[in-house]
Amino acid sequence: MDNNEQTIGLEVSSSTPMAEQSNQSGPFSNRDTVTPLLEQLEAANRAAIEVYVKRALARQEEGLAINPLALAHDGLKLDVGVGKQVMNNILFSDRPAINEGNDNNTFIKLPEPCIQPTEKFEQLMRRRKSVRDYTDEEVSLAEISSLCTSTVSARDRFKITSSQVIPHAPLAPTGGGLLSIQLYYISLNTESLSRGIYKYRADKHALELVSEGEVRGRIFEITSFQDWIARCAGIFVLVSDLDRVQWKYEDRAYRLTHMDAGVLGQSLHLAATSIDLGSCMVFGFLDNEMNQLMGIDGDRQFVSLIMPIGKPISDFTSL
Repeated sequence: MDNNEQTIGLEVSSSTPMAEQSNQSGPFSNRDTVTPLLEQLEAANRAAIEVYVKRALARQEEGLAINPLALAHDGLKLDVGVGKQVMNNILFSDRPAINEGNDNNTFIKLPEPCIQPTEKFEQLMRRRKSVRDYTDEEVSLAEISSLCTSTVSARDRFKITSSQVIPHAPLAPTGGGLLSIQLYYISLNTESLSRGIYKYRADKHALELVSEGEVRGRIFEITSFQDWIARCAGIFVLVSDLDRVQWKYEDRAYRLTHMDAGVLGQSLHLAATSIDLGSCMVFGFLDNEMNQLMGIDGDRQFVSLIMPIGKPISDFTSL
């Protein structure tokens, strides 16, 4: 909230019709309960709520709909104040170091990628489909290596201006070159790889073991019992990392991480199609449970997208 903004009252206006108040639901449905609830918040947290109330009042004055999605979207828009702060961050804030992981963990070195077929881009785009039916055939480590190499493997150096060089730029574009997406892989049926959860380390071109063991049943529950997901050979998990981008882009970092996830998801789709693997973007999962499974906090790091892969059956289902 800007320093020159006035603190606004948080009690429900007495001009609100009682019938309208009684039809509201949730903890703020009764104005007599609003103030006691807000008083339980610390001052800084109350200030955050005031921002949302201010947005709601502005939308109401313009005759616009008020709902959580609209209020969140308003907060992610670029205005002059945010633009100035972003430029200030670029000039005077240090870019965070890339913290890949724990070098003392177990690593599985990935082999050379399998040979990429030569195919025109238009043909590849037309062949790409969201595949939901897979055989029980395992995928190879060479195929996993190909998908990682084609999307998030790091180029040693990448010059974006005459004076600015990004040391670890992935092949898939990413906002500000800040690598906001970390790529994980859940092995369910992968040749020469134990079942479990792994994190791809671009600096080592290796899979870092996060946790070992069978998680197929848990995935089945977390994805609302979509049985086709439980039959895939493996699942790529795209984890957004706010700390990688918020230092520069402020609150708009949240919006950026999801755009990065979409770009990387499409790159994975095309890479899988190029080596005749089936894949599908999945947004239907229980967020808290998926974050917990991946061993991340769900706040600064959270799962944005998952992508099952496998060998498609000859007459597969696609949408």
